[in-house]
Formats: sequence, structure tokens, C-alpha cells
Amino acid sequence: DIETLIYGATALAQERIEAGLAGEYLSLSRNVALVCLFKKMQKLESHHYFAYLEAERDGAIVSRFLSMNVSPLIIKYTTPEDVAKVLKSLEDSFSIFRFLNSGDGFEFQRNILSNISKPVIFKETDDEPILLLSIIKATMERNNLKPEETSIGFVGINKAIVRATEVLNSFYAMKILGYDHNDNMMMTFENSGGLATNMQNVVSSCDICIWIEKDLALGAADIATPGSILIFWLEDSVDSSYFKDKGVRQIINVNLTDLCVLLTISIKILLKSGELFFSTDSLDKISSMLAEYLNENYSLPSFFSEGYERLLKKLQIA
Repeated sequence: DIETLIYGATALAQERIEAGLAGEYLSLSRNVALVCLFKKMQKLESHHYFAYLEAERDGAIVSRFLSMNVSPLIIKYTTPEDVAKVLKSLEDSFSIFRFLNSGDGFEFQRNILSNISKPVIFKETDDEPILLLSIIKATMERNNLKPEETSIGFVGINKAIVRATEVLNSFYAMKILGYDHNDNMMMTFENSGGLATNMQNVVSSCDICIWIEKDLALGAADIATPGSILIFWLEDSVDSSYFKDKGVRQIINVNLTDLCVLLTISIKILLKSGELFFSTDSLDKISSMLAEYLNENYSLPSFFSEGYERLLKKLQIA
């Protein structure tokens, strides 16, 4: 009855909290914030609602598979300091923050990390690079490509590509080329260890070419290099029949819903590690382990599958 289950339980918890056992009787250690950041937002529009919908979807997944309490949050800001102040005021209510987007850039992220004392995961620069790196590593392993003899190319550059490049440049002796129409992004890519060049040079020079922008990928079949491996990180799969007579070695369409599976894995790993963020070394190690569990289509094991359970045990987070 409600007297016993609610009121009585609350009174008992109060006694335990006074005895110094707050951590065992409150849910603070199981609270997750899923954060959407919007700069100079005046009112909620369709793209804001879409982002919040993604947060609600991820929240349902976290609740179901991690048994954690989830709060989707929208934070509107003018300066990075605004975000830091809001997060600082909220951090005692959550055990971890996961950002669906990461504001204005890497300096923005560093400002967040330096101002709050709870673990932080960025979808764009943690989860996405981990998945991409796992696919690159599995591709190399299955095609007998050695890092020192392999060149990687990116057609389109974003924050995930920059972070993945940092990892590849730190641990593997390989040539990394990239092209993007944004000059600032090209410069950031070079600062991470890549070589910025034109699109034709990327495609013609690389053993593995990753396409992340739909507009640029539309002409991929016209300039694909025989013997190369093409990876498409796009919302819609690319029809491999377009490359039938191009001599391409392999076409891989990334299953972006794998990021939902990875969401549960990255949260558990970071909370168990006791660290506040994923280092470059962490991304390298996690992606290497995940590469072993990708199926023939380079997808992670699905929820409820035996592969998912084996993966959790392998990562020692079951």
C-alpha cells in the first residue's frame, strides 16, 4: 500500500541518509542528462524538436538497457560561459552528461570539461569516432591492410573525423588525407595530423575512402579508384550497383543506428572507469575491441542478441 511503499520507504531513507548512506538510497548515481545545445535560440523550431526527439529516443534506450533515469535537456546559450554556468548548477543532480551536439567547436568542449566535475560524453567526438574507427580497423583486418602501408581519405570533414584523425595519427603510421569545402575545418583537420587537399587527390590516393557528405558522395562512382574500399557514413545507403564496373574492392554502408547500441556501451564504460571523459587512448582501445564484434556488414550486434551480451562481457561492463 502507499503508506508502506511510499511514505514508509521515504522515512526509512531519511534515516539512512542521516547515517551517511545517501548514495545507497537516492538515485543520483543513476541519473543521466541528455543535452541539446542551441546558440541564440529565440523559439523552438522543427530542427530543435528533431534534436529533442533524438534525445527522447536515446533516453528510452538508456532507460531500457541500463536501467537509468534520463532527463533530456535543451540549453540555449549566447557564449560558452553560459553553458558552463548552467551545467555547473545542474551537475549535482546527475551522474553523467551526454551531449547530442557540442556547440561551436573543440574549444567549446574543453570549456565544458574544465568547468564540471561529472563524466561527459560527446556524441560527435566520442561515440561517432569510436564507431568509425572500429569500422576502419575491421576493414583493414579483413582486407589484410597494414597501417604503415595504408592511406585513409575523408571526403567531408566534421568533428568526428577530426577526432578519429587524432587517434589514427597518434597510434598508427598511416597517411591521412581529407577534403572539405570549409577552409576552417580543413585547417582543424591538419592540426589533428591529417593532410588537407582537393577531393580528386583524396579519392585517387587512398586505399580506404570515407564519404560523410551526401552532396559530395553523389559523384563518388564517377571518380572512384579501382581497388579502393569505399565507406559511406550517410543517412541513406548507397547502391553498390553504381560501382559495378569501377573495379572498387568493397562498398560499406555504415549503419548509423549502431550509435544507439554504442550509446549504452560508452556510458557504462565511462562510468565504470572513474574518468571524466574519453582520452585518445580510450577511443583507440574501445574501437579496437568493438572491431572484433562487427558482423559481415560491419554492424554492431543488435540489442537482445547473444553478440551484444558477449560484447558487454568482453568489455567487462555486463
